[in-house]
Amino acid sequence: MNIPETLIESAINPKDIRPHLRAPYLDVHGRRLIATDGLVAAVVPVLVTADDHAGAVPLEVFKRGRKMKGTDCCENAVTLNGSARLIDGTQLPRPEYDSRSESVASAVDGMLARARESRADRAPDLVIDAEILLSLAEALNRPGAKSKRGLQIWLPRNSDGTADFRSPIYCEPTNGPDGAHGLCMPISR
Repeated sequence: MNIPETLIESAINPKDIRPHLRAPYLDVHGRRLIATDGLVAAVVPVLVTADDHAGAVPLEVFKRGRKMKGTDCCENAVTLNGSARLIDGTQLPRPEYDSRSESVASAVDGMLARARESRADRAPDLVIDAEILLSLAEALNRPGAKSKRGLQIWLPRNSDGTADFRSPIYCEPTNGPDGAHGLCMPISR
């Protein structure tokens, strides 16, 4: 398997008690990595070989694989079967196989299929810089709150009731003080 250029491991929760949410899952038949923490799901295509087997991918594979000189995102940077073997010879244990990972992959497929239908062959409705959205959420919410980054979002409307995707987006925190609110500017295309 190649090491993807993305930080797919950002979509998992390594401290979750559910093992299928603690590491990305390699789906060899779909030639992809799937990562979820139960709130977000990320799917990234990867190159696989006949030696690769489906299952969890240790987080250390991504860290070490990206650090190897000249192998950043290269083909066959790691072989995943009983263990994870990097091209420099390093072997890492794989997390214990959890059959729920396959169920998660199947559930993600179903959600993606429904979401993809709404996409059709049209341009995106809205493009937001996630870093800016995060900074707004942190600015509006209480630092000690359980969900200190939650935002309620209202898309602006045109006079006919349709969404206006070019105007600033009104936001309120999920755990902020009364009256806290803000705006997020869409990215111009």
